[in-house]
Amino acid sequence: MIALSYPRLAALFAAGLAACSSHSSSFHPPSLTDIDRAPAPMQAAARAVVLIGTNGERATGSFISPAGLLLTNNHVLGVDICPIEGCFASITFNEQLHVDPPPTSKSVFVVPVAVDTGLDMALVQVYDVPGGTPLATSEYLTLDSHDAASLVGMHVNLIGHPDGHLAKWSDGEVIDTSGNWVTLSAFALPGNSGSPVLDDAGHMVGIIHRAPADQDLVTGNGIDEYSIGTASAALIAAMSAPLPAAMWSTKNDMASDADAVAHQQVYLNANVATATVAGAPRSIVDSLAAECDAALANQSYASPDDLAAALEPCFDSTGWIDCTNQMPPVTYQVCPADADAWRQRYQKAFQLLWGFNQLELDLVTAAPSALETTAEDGATAARADLQAALATTHPPLDFNLAYYLAQYGILTYQGKSVVDFVRDYEQYPDYGLTGDAVAVDALWLENQGAMTFDEAVGILAALASDPNVTLGAKLAIEDTRYHNKLIQ
Repeated sequence: MIALSYPRLAALFAAGLAACSSHSSSFHPPSLTDIDRAPAPMQAAARAVVLIGTNGERATGSFISPAGLLLTNNHVLGVDICPIEGCFASITFNEQLHVDPPPTSKSVFVVPVAVDTGLDMALVQVYDVPGGTPLATSEYLTLDSHDAASLVGMHVNLIGHPDGHLAKWSDGEVIDTSGNWVTLSAFALPGNSGSPVLDDAGHMVGIIHRAPADQDLVTGNGIDEYSIGTASAALIAAMSAPLPAAMWSTKNDMASDADAVAHQQVYLNANVATATVAGAPRSIVDSLAAECDAALANQSYASPDDLAAALEPCFDSTGWIDCTNQMPPVTYQVCPADADAWRQRYQKAFQLLWGFNQLELDLVTAAPSALETTAEDGATAARADLQAALATTHPPLDFNLAYYLAQYGILTYQGKSVVDFVRDYEQYPDYGLTGDAVAVDALWLENQGAMTFDEAVGILAALASDPNVTLGAKLAIEDTRYHNKLIQ
């Protein structure tokens, strides 16, 4: 979902203007179907499938017991994501088109029960709160045991959240095996990670963990669709195994700041702000600062990729730093005492990036603004930093840049009207590749009062039915229209 807040849009909905939802209610790209159009057993199974959110990631999981056992991928809630002690996540039931009102996510605490990296499996116990009782789940899937060979030729179904958006159904058959892995002719996208593989009765016979990403998918006849998963027999066998040695504990003692930074995602998902480094407690933010300073001291990077990798500790800090007075506060986020030092780090990092013609506007606006004590001051700082970055780098106007200009109320750039640029998007040959950006541009311009509500809604509807717009953009636009009640 395009995650933004639109105060004026919300006010218009409250005034009853959501009646503008008479546009086409949904789109149906090849191989992806709305859940309420799927066979009845798939509609029933979908009630046990949830959208999973962790810091910066969205994927799929399935409940397989009435007591809150959730099955997903290792790369979703396993090694390098969640520590032995457990981590926080969000889950959303029935995140699908035509559910009214749109569902809301639920914050949960998950504790790993069984993890297998080779099978890409993570079985976790879900709790309402840390130390609470297991989450009761009346909807759950039946897990049938099948080895990989027995699945070949079987018609199978996938239910998941492509690109982390609304749930869709796709189907195909098992066409190949490799050990415990199976290849399916069913379509999947990133975000489908953890999707259950279902037989026609709606029973779970495997789990998806890969979607195609290679150019060899393209043939003279079109695109070959497939996905890769693990057969259920291997998953069931792995559920009784001990957790692997690679599973991290937030109580581990690390040798250096570099070690703490390498594992900081685990601490972030666990909402634990302090690690043990060389036998002493140390803030993750302090470890990030040390590694960021080391990266900034190097002035001889050979490529943009080398620079970007080295600067990761500088910008990973944005997940940890927030100086605004939050209600309620996020316990793991901190306001560093050396806020000015962090401002200087960000500016040095930006200068290095600009030297390689790399303009990261999300970082330019988000990183320094988190150091301000109010949201209003943060927006003011972000606007000033954006203007300074543009004055230094002079990028051409495109739909991604228009997103930032519209968000911060900069409606003229290089003598061009941002409103006219977005309004006339079809004149630009690349608009189909960035249709989601065009949609967000229109919504931000409406939020700024620079575009009418009807015009912004009309642009989203036009993009949703435009054959030139990419599948990923259409999924994002559909999600945004649904959650803003522009479609039912």
